[in-house]
Amino acid sequence: NEELSKSATIHVDATAPVTELAIGVPSVLGPQGMTFVSSHTPLSLSAQDPESGGTVSGLKTIEYAIDGGAFSAYASPITAGAQGVRQIGYRSRDNVDNEETARSRTVTVDADAPAITALAPAGGEVFMAWRDKVHVSFLVLDNYDPTPSSTAYLVQIEDRGEPRNGLPDLIAVTSGQLLEPGEIDDGVWELRVSATDFVKNWIST
Repeated sequence: NEELSKSATIHVDATAPVTELAIGVPSVLGPQGMTFVSSHTPLSLSAQDPESGGTVSGLKTIEYAIDGGAFSAYASPITAGAQGVRQIGYRSRDNVDNEETARSRTVTVDADAPAITALAPAGGEVFMAWRDKVHVSFLVLDNYDPTPSSTAYLVQIEDRGEPRNGLPDLIAVTSGQLLEPGEIDDGVWELRVSATDFVKNWIST
């Protein structure tokens, strides 16, 4: 007695998945191709399992590692971590355990806001109308951004003397500006400066 011949079709998937890293906002491409991100910038991974000989087994896992550490399963967008240069490694595996060779991308995390130094006017300084000049001066420096943006205002915090006669209680100023005290309402004024770097770290004095 001879058994009837039987056959089975085997689908072979010999190709590993391909993973891509997408960097969200805020982020900026800096000098020499360096990518700067904030400590809150989302990093997203996606992967596809390409067809191999007409066969696709499907994606099983996506994994990531930071600074050469152990790989962890990826489920949702991650962040790069603390201040400094960070290496983001990533790889994927399909359902027949073809594993992608790990790739990586380097980003620089800027977690600190700019530093503001108010230079003038000095606290408690008194100015006489039509005799003195109010000198406004301040510095804004950032550890990575060479040109952080800033805005500054003189804000009246106490009104003194005659009615203001239409004079404002808020004056936009820039560093290096000279103001005539006679064109400013009598009172106590405060210099307030805010600054933002290229990955949206913000500070206000």
